[in-house]
Amino acid sequence: MDEYETPYALLVKRQTFLSFKSPREAVELPLRREQAVELLVTAFDDDDVIVSTTGMLSRELYEYRRTVGQSHERDFLTVGSMGHASTIGLGIAKAKPERDVYCLDGDGSVLMHMG
Repeated sequence: MDEYETPYALLVKRQTFLSFKSPREAVELPLRREQAVELLVTAFDDDDVIVSTTGMLSRELYEYRRTVGQSHERDFLTVGSMGHASTIGLGIAKAKPERDVYCLDGDGSVLMHMG
């Protein structure tokens, strides 16, 4: 890449890594993501705004609200916009300084637009 100063691609044959076994033992975590979302949402006030990242987290927030019969009117579900939840949350917080805004994001999404 440095020699030719051009982009490159690395092609890997399908199922190449299928036989790989992690040397680590599986770890049983005491808290599932769904439980964490539920704990967070129940701790927030009724007028707080929640911005959630794309993927399973937004789906789980939506499903939790539906299950307990709550409205989605204060949730901003950023479906299909990975990496933008923190920026959207910042914009809402600046526009509505009287309200608390919480951004539920994942590590990969946060890293996408940090610089």
